[in-house]
Amino acid sequence: MTDLRYAGKPVAEWLVWIAIAGIAYSQTGHFDMEIKQYAFGADGWPTAICIGLVLGATGQLIYQLTRLPRSFPAASPGAAVKSMKLLPSRGMAQRVAIFMLPFVFLYLTPIFGAYVSVPLFVLAMLILLDVRSPRTLIGVTAIIYAVLLLVFTRIFYVALPTGRIDLLYEFNTALIVLSRMGL
Repeated sequence: MTDLRYAGKPVAEWLVWIAIAGIAYSQTGHFDMEIKQYAFGADGWPTAICIGLVLGATGQLIYQLTRLPRSFPAASPGAAVKSMKLLPSRGMAQRVAIFMLPFVFLYLTPIFGAYVSVPLFVLAMLILLDVRSPRTLIGVTAIIYAVLLLVFTRIFYVALPTGRIDLLYEFNTALIVLSRMGL
């Protein structure tokens, strides 16, 4: 039988994600306009993302709960707690950086443009996740960047932020034109 004394952290994490999804969903009511060509209206995609967030968080919770230890060791009730190591300070700093990086990305994207910010964000996230192989760093960044260009410029034909810095604005715009041409 699974020992539910270890379930506190996964449940707390799930509650945080549900709260974030709830706050985001509460904001979608501010732009519930009808769009002629889109049956779901202006709040369709944000609502779908909120639902996906709730489903993803719930799936993660279920996964984590199935991975809980079955029971405490028979030796002594405190043996499992004594065997757990405290989180080193580097680990905590790494977790904080991983949590904060998306906020930095969201702040910098309107300034630098999405087509400059995304590869830097992916690269930074991979480095924070301790990926050290240059081949993996370049390969994963290139694949994600290619998918981004394909999806947003060729399939959805959606304009991502192009930035406010002149040189980067020109780069972002040129990249959009090239990717829409199929180069």
